[in-house]
Amino acid sequence: MGKSPKPAVPQKRERDEVHETQWMPGKNRWRFKVGSDNLVIELELQNGFVALIDACDYDQVVHYRWYANTPRETTSYVSANMYVDGKRTMVSMHRFLHAHDATWPLDHINRNKADNRSDNIRCGANGTNDRNRILKREGVDTLASEFCEYARWTNLDGSRDGKRFYWADYGSSTAARSAAIAYRREQADPILEKLVQAQVENGGKPVAVARRVRPKKKPSSTGIRNLNYALSQTALLAVLKINGKRFSRYWTISHYANQEDAIEVAKTWIAQTRAENPKISRRDKVKLVV
Repeated sequence: MGKSPKPAVPQKRERDEVHETQWMPGKNRWRFKVGSDNLVIELELQNGFVALIDACDYDQVVHYRWYANTPRETTSYVSANMYVDGKRTMVSMHRFLHAHDATWPLDHINRNKADNRSDNIRCGANGTNDRNRILKREGVDTLASEFCEYARWTNLDGSRDGKRFYWADYGSSTAARSAAIAYRREQADPILEKLVQAQVENGGKPVAVARRVRPKKKPSSTGIRNLNYALSQTALLAVLKINGKRFSRYWTISHYANQEDAIEVAKTWIAQTRAENPKISRRDKVKLVV
């Protein structure tokens, strides 16, 4: 079978003029759509989906049959089956056309996964892709037990932050939610803009972002795991969490001949508790649920 005919590049039209041609045959039916300054080609997919590409990229996609990965969703990635190193592989259109480095995630700026024009694709590293996704409930959770709306976002260093908006302070849950959504946008949008600007200044490549340093866990005050001094060092406290269940016990040091004897009793209890309650692995938990 012969290749689908290549589109002839039409003449430039006025900026405000939108021109659509009739559908042309091919592995995917296609047509020109000229809008603004760019020449765009539409590829017809199943279930009414349409993929957008730059006309200059048509020669690369014309030899494959493209389809929407999730045709029942409101937006979908576009993929095709092709042979890579002798193996049949499903390849996404945005990575096929714009992936300069296979290790970088890519981000669709307008959140339309089928819009694969070069102006709509940027580096999605440094959390840019995740920050630009469509959030459930717009990044605001309803905490009914606390009678408030909780706005959450991710800071530049990767740490998570949030703020509560109590219903009583705003007169209703609807007003509190609106305030929470607006506040979240004020906090999250500038962070995304900073990341994108830094990547642009770096030639569209990922940038080094300072990550927050997680505080180290404080060592046990007795030097023994899960055993600490309590009540101004007049007692010992052992706390264990095994399979989601909490075990704890106090020992008053004055009830023993000396501190060492109290520690030995506590160590014996810790070892016995662990032996009586062996940890269940994740795989075993799945088996128990099934």
